[in-house]
Amino acid sequence: LATEFPCIGNVRGRGLMTGIEIVDERKAADHMGSYPADAELAAAIQKACFDNKLLLERGGRGGTVVRLLCPITITADECKEVIARFTKAVDEAVKAVRG
Repeated sequence: LATEFPCIGNVRGRGLMTGIEIVDERKAADHMGSYPADAELAAAIQKACFDNKLLLERGGRGGTVVRLLCPITITADECKEVIARFTKAVDEAVKAVRG
């Protein structure tokens, strides 16, 4: 999804807990090549996910990391549905915040 949505920065996690950093790729990167965090867009993504019946939380400094905390009983089909809903939510949020 990061190739489709440049606002997705670093993706990290362990097991079924995944953190997706939301950045503003329109601004200059720092000396390490990292773009600044985008709290407004992260909040909009969280709301769009909720509107698409996908619950997730935000964490990280300023609430700029979207966190997926899937249950251990999740199926492959449910994983595909999570990705579909998350993709739709990111698309909606980017259009709403950035036009």
